[in-house]
Amino acid sequence: MGADLKVEKRPELPLEGLRILDIGSGHGPAKQFVDQLAGPADWTGIELNPDRAASCRALGYQQLI
Repeated sequence: MGADLKVEKRPELPLEGLRILDIGSGHGPAKQFVDQLAGPADWTGIELNPDRAASCRALGYQQLI
């Protein structure tokens, strides 16, 4: 159980147009953190657990393997 993390958006870290590969995506905490910090990017996740993969899809991973 993780604590809710509040982050301040950092406009000097724009991710628009970048492609990120998240190996072992879990429930998508890396995407949630980075999206809050630097804005949306094009995320591809690798997750074998079907329940966790469903969470990633709900978060907007563009591709899931």
